[in-house]
Amino acid sequence: MTDETDLGAFEMLWDCPACGTAKLLGKSQRFCPSCGAAQDPKTRYFPSDEDKIAVRDHEFFGADVVCPACDVPNSKNAAHCVACGADLAKGKEASIRGEQAVASGAAFGKETAKDAKTEHKNARLAREAAMQGKPPPNAPPPAKKFYQSKGFLIVAGIVFALVCTLLVLLFWKKEATVIVTGHQWKRVVGVEKFAPKNESAWCDSVPGDAYALSRKSEVRSQKKIADGKTCKTVRKDRGDGTFKETEKCETKYRDEPVYDNKCYFQVNR
Repeated sequence: MTDETDLGAFEMLWDCPACGTAKLLGKSQRFCPSCGAAQDPKTRYFPSDEDKIAVRDHEFFGADVVCPACDVPNSKNAAHCVACGADLAKGKEASIRGEQAVASGAAFGKETAKDAKTEHKNARLAREAAMQGKPPPNAPPPAKKFYQSKGFLIVAGIVFALVCTLLVLLFWKKEATVIVTGHQWKRVVGVEKFAPKNESAWCDSVPGDAYALSRKSEVRSQKKIADGKTCKTVRKDRGDGTFKETEKCETKYRDEPVYDNKCYFQVNR
């Protein structure tokens, strides 16, 4: 079972690519206050815990729409670009970062715009590779199948030699003369014996003709018992310059033995 607690919404950060002003707010500052350069949504990064700025009175409409004319990110509910006035009907949604998670109480690592750009680039290359039916870039080469290895060739050679040898032994013919000097017949008859047998079963399924019973408490099954929770803090980019932070807790379970009576008895069979 997973419990989820909403910890609030916070601003993503971005650095101005023109003048270098750092830690600008992803939702509140669409343009650099120092030089006026537009925000690039692909450079938004998660803040450290010390740099978190909570979002106040913000209504979430969805991921931003990037203007097809000037590449400026706009709110999902906007019809025209705030920078150039272009129609946003053909604009694409802003790229979204992958989720981040740490154990509850642990701190998130510091990020930069370079980290964000690298992640977006890798995601794009992975999508392109998938469309072409290729493995993702930087993925480890697939392990060779056994039939592609030298070991398989050696084993196959040995098996082939054994099969050939067996076929030769089976089908090789040689004329020979034999003389029968005598023969003897022997008849064997199996006789069943009705006698006591030692058996065991759970006491709720002992046969009716059992006798000399004794019982012993033994483990019959296992049951899951709740044993605390494992919690983590998760950050999810919402694509509009903000991210949602939640705490997710999953119940841990341990196995506990279930005991029952085991009967030991004799039965004639």
